[in-house]
Amino acid sequence: MLFEDANGVRIFVETKNYASTTSFSTSFYNQFKAYISSQEITDISQIKYYFRANSGVSKASQVQKFKNMISNNAKAIFESNPNVFTKIKKENQIDFIDDWEDLKIMMDSETISLDHQIFSFIQVY
Repeated sequence: MLFEDANGVRIFVETKNYASTTSFSTSFYNQFKAYISSQEITDISQIKYYFRANSGVSKASQVQKFKNMISNNAKAIFESNPNVFTKIKKENQIDFIDDWEDLKIMMDSETISLDHQIFSFIQVY
């Protein structure tokens, strides 16, 4: 779904009703990459994924799935729209993500918070 906020900024919204065991498929990755690749997307906050809180589905479980997907495809995802990622601060730092390797390091981190800005698009209800 595509919405516009009060300022005319377009927001891409995706809703999912997954079981806890549902993995992210190739089509899920392609869809995410298409959203990120859109030149209309200038900030990660313009993407929203809403997951239904089925048994075993939590923010932590969905963040972990995104971390794995992004880590495994960090270069392709970063290079699809670097401007989105260079506005995101590195984990526990004042510096911003500079390249796909920074993105991969963040996704491979065991200590990154679920509340980190890079995961702001993931919601579970």
